[in-house]
Amino acid sequence: MAVENIGNLVPTKIPALIDDANIQDALRAYHYGSYNFDTAETDPAELLVPSMAHTINDLQEQIDDNATLEEAARDISRASTTAPTAAAFTAFSATIPDGYIWLDKDSSAGVGYYAATSVYTVSAPSTNLANGLIWIEKGSSPLTMYVWNADTSNWDEVGA
Repeated sequence: MAVENIGNLVPTKIPALIDDANIQDALRAYHYGSYNFDTAETDPAELLVPSMAHTINDLQEQIDDNATLEEAARDISRASTTAPTAAAFTAFSATIPDGYIWLDKDSSAGVGYYAATSVYTVSAPSTNLANGLIWIEKGSSPLTMYVWNADTSNWDEVGA
């Protein structure tokens, strides 16, 4: 019994036209890439290329890796006193992503209620302005960040 390749975008195997019609064999060939693949195999490295099982496993690994990276990016226990570099984001992009805010774990906040948040837009917000509101100017290069100063009713550029 022979199998033949089908497809270029997601290649896999199907039974050859000369083979008898056996649905179990056909599904094994399609899913695992061979009539003889041991379906009790537990090592993903043993999956045949090309096969749907390999493609599905590869996609699952990418999803798992991305979820782990996103979880790590949100994990406050990974906060540091060192500002991030683009290398810390290679899984997402070659640069630090737009709108990223780094929090220094050694910084401390004053006492009181905080209603401020951050806004990532092209133009400065003009309504519902709270003291300490952070505006990140979308499209600026490098990104420019401002803080609303309620005492002066002005946007103060951070780092200027």
